[in-house]
Amino acid sequence: MLARSMHLTLGMRPLLNWAKSQVHAAWQFRLPILSGLFFLSPVLLFDLVLSVLNGRGVDKLVLFALPASVFWLMAVYGLIRNVWVAHLALFPFYVSTIADLYLILNYDMRLTSSTISVMLENSVSAGDYVQTLGASTYIAIFVMIASFGLLTYGMRRLRVQSWRCLKIAAIGLSLTYTSAAFADGILAHYEDGTLGIGIEDVLAHDRNGPFGVIPQSYVAYQVYEDAIEYQRKAASFRFGATRRVEPKESEVYVLVIGESSRRDHWSLYGYPRPTTPRIDRTPNVIPFKDMLTQEALTQVSVPLMITRRSIERPRVHLDEKSIISAFKEVGFRTFWLSTQQRNHWTGPLNRYSGEANHVAFFERRFDMVLVDNLRDILNKATTPQEERQKLFFVLHTVGSHFVYGDRYPEATAPFKSVGTKKEKIVAEYDNSVEYTDQVLSALISTLAKYRGLTALLYVSDHGENLYDDSRMLLGHFFENEYDIPIPAFLWVSPSYAAEHIEVVEAAKRNAVRPLSTNVVFSTLAQMAGIEIPSMDIGKLSVLSDHLQTGPRFFYKHGTILDYDKLFGPSDTHAQAEHHHVGD
Repeated sequence: MLARSMHLTLGMRPLLNWAKSQVHAAWQFRLPILSGLFFLSPVLLFDLVLSVLNGRGVDKLVLFALPASVFWLMAVYGLIRNVWVAHLALFPFYVSTIADLYLILNYDMRLTSSTISVMLENSVSAGDYVQTLGASTYIAIFVMIASFGLLTYGMRRLRVQSWRCLKIAAIGLSLTYTSAAFADGILAHYEDGTLGIGIEDVLAHDRNGPFGVIPQSYVAYQVYEDAIEYQRKAASFRFGATRRVEPKESEVYVLVIGESSRRDHWSLYGYPRPTTPRIDRTPNVIPFKDMLTQEALTQVSVPLMITRRSIERPRVHLDEKSIISAFKEVGFRTFWLSTQQRNHWTGPLNRYSGEANHVAFFERRFDMVLVDNLRDILNKATTPQEERQKLFFVLHTVGSHFVYGDRYPEATAPFKSVGTKKEKIVAEYDNSVEYTDQVLSALISTLAKYRGLTALLYVSDHGENLYDDSRMLLGHFFENEYDIPIPAFLWVSPSYAAEHIEVVEAAKRNAVRPLSTNVVFSTLAQMAGIEIPSMDIGKLSVLSDHLQTGPRFFYKHGTILDYDKLFGPSDTHAQAEHHHVGD
């Protein structure tokens, strides 16, 4: 028995010796490890701790960002083997990490392409902003420099003795980015000849700490350059917008842009599952029964909503501004609040969002954050200094964008994701629609409590395919009978309805007519009583009895098609024609 015990002890000794050597090495390199944890802190704090505490669960992006962070730091220390020299080279990333932590702790957002592009566009005001922070800024700078100096001094004798660290880092980075590429479907990009686009997409989602600031800055600079070029071209443009009547009350008008929401999955339109139970019973909601998008792709469909551009005449109004600037011209303060990422994929949206007086992005957050921020703005707006407010909001939601299960807090999900693959997908999608109902209901409730005239227009950018038929299509940009029809509705407050009886009645009459998102610009303008010279707004406004509905064109991969000729008229056409003749 004693011999067996001695044999086990002797057998364990190499393992114990190895463990001791690892502990000794870790203690020797305690300062670089401490420095590495600082660099990892934005990923750990935002994507793990705060994400869980706020009910979002663990952000799946951490599966990419965390290992990428560790392996990149190992690569630096393995390549620059004098540790203090490597630490000096990392100084700019200390600054970016502190900026990242500042944004997380104060605004619950990370240093990404969205926030960097906003900073670039407002760089002229950076000095004023820093001044408002006062002494705390200088204290933070002093603490950072002092800590950095002490850490560098403490590492002065450390040196990485072997190339093993660099080899492990190289293998780890290869596996991490290859896995991310597979998860992003980069093979599909390879097959269709757009591999570069797939690689850019992976890099655009790279938020490792601290080096993710490099690809995020690259994307932000692309966005910034595009926005600056647009501003240069449109600098002198004005709609010449006016208003015949200035209401005595405050006014708040809201455009909510939905994402990937299809009409036939809303119980508001007859879907058997109660996916929109709150909107279903909300007074003064006017659902448009037969609305189509003009392309099942966000970066095309949304600009066609908020500008006067037309798919029939693509060069006309190309360099004009959006409805945001029309509201600004008549004295409205304008806001663009978004839960989507601002990057080079969102194209013209970057230009138009920049027209707003106030821009904020809350990416990788649930859409309810938009309601919270709008509510805060309204609470601050109700000050004695300005008795009559004029506010216009565009809320760009993440809605039902794939992955559907990531778009809502799991605790609020009413439908169980069980059964076949299709049944699980549909359940998750319906849960995302039900969460959109929660968001819209909270938003309407907030507006209903605000004094003055308030109204809201909701329009989704496009629909979604959900394994509907033998083609087994999932997602959008297929331009078919599943991703072109969309939900849209108008809500008006009792005070607005009383003040504008005729336009509300016109909206009810037009609700069953075949519509396209080309009515959004004019509808918003008429909602606020905005007039534009040489433009008959009533011809394309659902608030007008003079609305003229023509062919409903949409893009299908560069080709313009007539939806009703291709798929046949909907069952609301007969109602619309009968109603229109009766008028």
